Amino acid sequence: MRKLVLALCAIVCTTVLAAPKFDFGDRFAFAGLESNKLVPPTGIEILERKVPVRNMDQRPIKDAIYVYNGDVKGAVSVDQLNAFSAQVFEACKAASNDGKIQKEPAYGDTKLVGELTEPKVFEKAYGTAKYLFKHGDRWFTVHVGYGTDYAGSVWVKDLPEKFYCWTISVREYFVEE
Repeated sequence: MRKLVLALCAIVCTTVLAAPKFDFGDRFAFAGLESNKLVPPTGIEILERKVPVRNMDQRPIKDAIYVYNGDVKGAVSVDQLNAFSAQVFEACKAASNDGKIQKEPAYGDTKLVGELTEPKVFEKAYGTAKYLFKHGDRWFTVHVGYGTDYAGSVWVKDLPEKFYCWTISVREYFVEE
């Protein structure tokens, strides 16, 4: 029994120590989100773009963070992606005026299409979840997920030709109420 307890403690300690310690600061405060609740469960480093996504002087307000996870497929499990989706869903509910999350309308549509009552559940370890909510007098959409990206002139750092990363994107969305 003692060996089992020690083994479980070792696993928990290793997991806690291996968890990323990224600090997103207040990057998503404009949408009422606590950035520390949007940190993914794995990752090597935050990727910097040559031209930042953030542009606070013009509408729509938006920002995004990309967390590099390496060039090995399968580094993230379905359970990790689903847990992250649920974590972000709860963060969006907390930021929402009424605690409700809406389905994101089709691109260009400005009419609400229905409420989401639970986070997106993934069957494979890649994909994107989309959550729409109202904070203050503005609507925001949050896209989070895990998938493939490619090296190129967009990134400050030289990256492998094909790599995997977490994406956390928040932007203002125009809804007719």
